[in-house]
Amino acid sequence: MTTSAIVRNVEYPHLKGFTLPGLIILHLLPGALLMLLMLLLAPQLKFIGLLPSLPVLFVFVAPLLVLGMLGFLYFKGRQYNGRLSLRGIVLYRDKPVNWWQTIGIAMLLFTWLAFIWYVCKPALNRFFITNFFSWMPNYLFDEQFMKNLSMYTPTTLRILGVLFAISISLGGVVEELYFRGYLLPRMEFLGGWAPAINILLFSLYHFWSPWENLARLLAMTPWIFAIWRTRNIYLALLVHFVINTFSGISLLVMIW
Repeated sequence: MTTSAIVRNVEYPHLKGFTLPGLIILHLLPGALLMLLMLLLAPQLKFIGLLPSLPVLFVFVAPLLVLGMLGFLYFKGRQYNGRLSLRGIVLYRDKPVNWWQTIGIAMLLFTWLAFIWYVCKPALNRFFITNFFSWMPNYLFDEQFMKNLSMYTPTTLRILGVLFAISISLGGVVEELYFRGYLLPRMEFLGGWAPAINILLFSLYHFWSPWENLARLLAMTPWIFAIWRTRNIYLALLVHFVINTFSGISLLVMIW
């Protein structure tokens, strides 16, 4: 166990007692529930005349993700603090590196993420979808929404675009509070394997896009290791908020 882990266990005794099977469940259960909701919601959207697609589904399920994860964190905070607080629950914020260092690291990470997402991801996705995941529902594939824009009225498209941008931006922030602020510090007993396992489980949590797992692993490895090394939750929040907001605004611009 590292010195920092010892210090944290003295400071936060509730970090003890976590096991790998329990952490696997805490990582994967939210994604499994979201996937189930998407599968149940898709026929209902068709019934009311709204063609299901991944952005449309996110508009409906992302608020549940935000409320569910925040509710869990504040529930744990109330247990620990006796009041609604994230003190001692969301960690990696006690001694963050300064903002200039955070922004500098973030800029390097954005460059790497852009390379993986725009250069490597399209070919990787085609390979995995064609060879392993062609059986998945068509409405989960990214291109289905853009191929069927004529199925929505202009007003509906704009409303969906705005709600999607807001949903994934807030969803990304809450995911970081949960996966990097809550779960990653509780994996210290795994030593140097902690960030690697956190990355793997976070990627697998996206049950609705398993063909992106390799691209996610490549993209996120430097990012999560940087968070783990710097113990800086603000780096996690900044990077995830920016990339999700950029994705949301990009889609909004294309459909406006």
